[in-house]
Amino acid sequence: MRTLAISLTLFVLAVDLVQAQSSDPIQAALAAAKQGHQQAVQAARSDLVKAFEAAVKEIAATGDLNGVKALLSEKDAFDAKGQLPSAPKLENAVTAYRKLRQQADADLTAAYQAAVKQYTMALKIEEATAVDREFQDFREGIQDSSAPATGTTPSLSAADPMADARQKYHLALNEAKTRFLEAIDQRLLEVAGAGDLETVKVLQEMKETVTTQGQLAATADPKINAARNKYEGARRQAREVLSGAYRKTIGDLERSKKSEQAAKLLDDLQEGQNVALIKIPRLNLQTERFVPTPICGGKGPQEIKETAPPGGILVGLKVSRGKFINNDIVQSVQAIYQVEDEFVLGKLYGPPNIGPQETLMARPGYAVGGIIVRAGLIIDGVELVFMRIRGNRLDANDSYKSAFVGGNGGGETKLVGAGQLVVGIFGGYEQNVNGLGLIVNP
Repeated sequence: MRTLAISLTLFVLAVDLVQAQSSDPIQAALAAAKQGHQQAVQAARSDLVKAFEAAVKEIAATGDLNGVKALLSEKDAFDAKGQLPSAPKLENAVTAYRKLRQQADADLTAAYQAAVKQYTMALKIEEATAVDREFQDFREGIQDSSAPATGTTPSLSAADPMADARQKYHLALNEAKTRFLEAIDQRLLEVAGAGDLETVKVLQEMKETVTTQGQLAATADPKINAARNKYEGARRQAREVLSGAYRKTIGDLERSKKSEQAAKLLDDLQEGQNVALIKIPRLNLQTERFVPTPICGGKGPQEIKETAPPGGILVGLKVSRGKFINNDIVQSVQAIYQVEDEFVLGKLYGPPNIGPQETLMARPGYAVGGIIVRAGLIIDGVELVFMRIRGNRLDANDSYKSAFVGGNGGGETKLVGAGQLVVGIFGGYEQNVNGLGLIVNP
């Protein structure tokens, strides 16, 4: 029956592909990418199922009934929900599965982005919007279905089902604000170079307004207005995504007959949403006590070195992929910090023209507790270990892993602490990231 279902799925994708080829080359390329993604995912699942079967036979040969039952239970959870197993015997198989899935997802992501760009350039805005909406649904599906190789991904509190969506909303706002401030800084350099002191003062006031109030009225400067329009557009899009998440969750709660929770979220939505982040304590840390971990990879001619703003800790990384010959590598890194109820982006370390960034982000109430790196002379790939925040420490017994970004070259190094707070990153870069380590509070 499973084989029949898979065959039917691939048949439908093939029909879509043939139909698309006859009318729309952009849609044809996207349909081919979807078909390739489906085949790659199924191949990865098949490999993991074989690993399950081999492990069951191996344990059964020892007469360990409880061990066999435990593995079969994990296999049932994988078949029914896609939940990855935590059995030590399957760790290598799970790692291989996750990397194959991540590569397949990355390939389809690139295809979606190319289709949106091509439709936009052809002024086919309706088609571009439809593909972008489908792409956002696909990205949500990646995040919802990703599971760690060890430990379990923490579920959100039933009392606060919107915490994750609000976290993404705040991160999107912070990214938009950072880009706007960068545009103002660029304009400041231009007018300062021209010796226009009065305009420099005006721009500095604008920057202060954006920094403190998060918004800016229209100005007479066309370049600042263009940047402001992009900023406001990004803010609107973030609000629309959050509203969509609210509506979906309200519908899910109503179908589950949780009418009281649904009504509360509907009130939040109609009142403009309760968008506060889950606040973490402001940590009183002494910077002179911060110490670096060992570095993974090489050093690189340009330095990576920064720590969180006072009272903040590292909660994620934005990572872009590059290529070294035919292998995926890490092209750039950018830290994401949390200070109380605010996200702060660190400096982007990498070459001027980077590819799309992938966000490795801790769920609400968690922070970065370690990093697992594949590296030789350069950083080939990274994944983060997230741990629950417990006061001024992290709980290493309540942890999970992020997705893996990059390629499989180099050797693996684990820099995972026993609960120390991670407050920064260091290393080196040039055309890609050569070396990477963490700065911790011991």
